[in-house]
Amino acid sequence: MKPLKYTPGPWFVTRPYAETRYVEVVHKGRTLGAASTVIARVTYRSCWAAEQFTNAMLVAMSPTMFELLKEIVELAEKQGRNHKLYAEAKKVISEITKET
Repeated sequence: MKPLKYTPGPWFVTRPYAETRYVEVVHKGRTLGAASTVIARVTYRSCWAAEQFTNAMLVAMSPTMFELLKEIVELAEKQGRNHKLYAEAKKVISEITKET
């Protein structure tokens, strides 16, 4: 399997700016003053603010959740456990890593 190509975490959610109607999920460069890479924009309206911010946070946590999911599956494989959740986790990883 080829290495999976994606922008590694951590990703962050910006605050909504007055002139925009969205929040951004960004990856900030590791060097001082480096530009941010925009990963996604989530529409942001005050009437849906909590839901939309949570959606943005879920997107921002994706790299961390993916890495944790892989570690959980690896641990389950080492322990020889075959649980329904193990199979579901393997399925999710397969969907993420399949080539398009």
